[in-house]
Amino acid sequence: MIYLCIINLVNTDVPVQQLILIKGLLLSSTDTLDSVSIRSENHTGPLVEGYPYMLVCEVPNVAPVQNLRVKWYKGIEVVDITLYPGESKTPVNVSSTLLITPNRTDDGAQYKCVAELQLGPGGPQPPPKVESELFNITVHYKPYITECPDHKEVEENSPLSTVLCNVKSNLEYSIKWQRYEQDINASLPLTKTDAGEYIFTAKNVIGSVIKLLNITVGYPPEFNCTKRFGVWANESLKSMCTVKAYPEPTITWLKDREKMNPATTLTKRDGGQYIVTASNTYGTVNQTLEFKIFGADDCPIEIDPPAVVVKYGDPVSVNCTVFTEHVGMGWVAKQNPVPNQPGVQSLLWTVENLTVWDINPQCFANFKGVPQCLRKVSVTVYNTPDSVSIRFENHTGPLVEGRQYRLVCEVQNVAPVQNLRVKWYKGIEVVDITLYPGESKTPVNVSSTLLITPNRTDDGAQYKCVAELQLGPGGPQPPPKVESELFNITVHYKPNITSVPSIVPVIRGYSEVLQCTAEGHPPPTINWLFKGKRVATNGTYSVSGTADRVGNYTCIARNSEGHSAREVLVVLKEDYLPLIAGLVAVAVVVILVIFTMIFCIYYKSTKMGHYNLKDRKPCTQNGNVAQNGRDSTFPMKVLSIWV
Repeated sequence: MIYLCIINLVNTDVPVQQLILIKGLLLSSTDTLDSVSIRSENHTGPLVEGYPYMLVCEVPNVAPVQNLRVKWYKGIEVVDITLYPGESKTPVNVSSTLLITPNRTDDGAQYKCVAELQLGPGGPQPPPKVESELFNITVHYKPYITECPDHKEVEENSPLSTVLCNVKSNLEYSIKWQRYEQDINASLPLTKTDAGEYIFTAKNVIGSVIKLLNITVGYPPEFNCTKRFGVWANESLKSMCTVKAYPEPTITWLKDREKMNPATTLTKRDGGQYIVTASNTYGTVNQTLEFKIFGADDCPIEIDPPAVVVKYGDPVSVNCTVFTEHVGMGWVAKQNPVPNQPGVQSLLWTVENLTVWDINPQCFANFKGVPQCLRKVSVTVYNTPDSVSIRFENHTGPLVEGRQYRLVCEVQNVAPVQNLRVKWYKGIEVVDITLYPGESKTPVNVSSTLLITPNRTDDGAQYKCVAELQLGPGGPQPPPKVESELFNITVHYKPNITSVPSIVPVIRGYSEVLQCTAEGHPPPTINWLFKGKRVATNGTYSVSGTADRVGNYTCIARNSEGHSAREVLVVLKEDYLPLIAGLVAVAVVVILVIFTMIFCIYYKSTKMGHYNLKDRKPCTQNGNVAQNGRDSTFPMKVLSIWV
């Protein structure tokens, strides 16, 4: 539809018809811009970083299209403009596209398109336009590291998780640490050996990012040197003791509280005790060292232990330490020798089952410009006796009191014999010790003898011999020993009469028992003899108190080893007991008579009353009261008598 407007113009060169046409176009364009919309072509949902996407802006019913400008905005910035050629005068539907490849910075960006009719200077100002709604985009992207050092120093025993590596991602992600293509638990503490290159990886569903880091582990100084060491004269201390630490420590040497230069050439006078101090940011450590300076004629070898005592068949080990630098060390031995070993300061000689009696091991060391030196080890190989037994020499059976006998202790397969002590015991008492001289190292059979002269107190005594190896302070404690079985001896001896009186009185008319006891081995027989005749055979005899039975009696005890006799004199005694009893009875009667007479005289003079009736009147009896002839009265009660 064309609208005509008549305008009267003054002083203008523009034809009226052209103005009418322009006005008609303006009205037409304004009327036909209905709406503008924006969408993503063939895609819905979030975008992925790095992938191309097409945005489409649809402008329906617009005219004239050749005056249309479609502007694409990202935020407030124009990122594209679309022009449309042609001569169309009627409304048409058009669209504009924008190819984008979003990155992580575009997450949350807002796009819009604006359809604008550029109608020239004669058109409306500003030009008419229609905007689409804002088109928000969400961009998913792989994680990226915002902060992570190329190098990091971590204190020893701290976990790897203390290394700060910040990751940003709008999706859930995971991280991991790797070293030598092996996953590392970042919560575990690091040790000094864990220093090196690590790979840090952050990953989500879109992708991953990696970071190569160099991790160093800081730790306080650690000394790598023995407390006792040796150096050759003309060398320096510096090469003798190394210190491990990170960062590199500061090291000072002190001797007698004076600071020493470790690079100074040493002499024998420089030997002694040094204090080494190493310090870094993680700590300070002191180490006390003792140095010995060796000359060309010295042998800087130490054996530990210098002497060993080992049982045959048992394991043994000895350590050899060289205090200075050398080109090789080893062991010479008849069993398990160790060949020359360079690059070590200590070397162990070990035998699991020692089977050589004269083993004689030696540690050797070779040096540059200095002769080889050797150190011997004193090895005592011992064997406890297989058996220890005891016997009589040329005798069997019981012993006889007073005779001499020889006991023999036989010790089988013992070594070394010079360390053997054979002890003789009688009960719990040591009665003799036998020593064995010599330098034998292999097992031998030996014996020890004990000369005894038993008496009766030795009957039933117990002897034993003990073979004991005294191997010194380096040997087993207590010293190993083997005992014989107990050796019981029986001693035969003649009888000894132990209890019999020399005089036995017997009272006439009575009898007395004679008792004779004796000890002896074998047990003796005991007889009583009277006037040359045997009167009893069991050691007991009853003697009658008659004149013909008194006299000398003889007790004889006899066994296989001899006899013993003891005389007893039996004397007769009279029996005075009846006479003594009669005299005692008479004396008792006399004493009783005397005491009776004395009592009677005393009673009459002190206890009985005296009566005087002269000029006395009888008084009337008052009731039951009676007179006693004196002035006193005493009550009386009249008793009725019925006949």
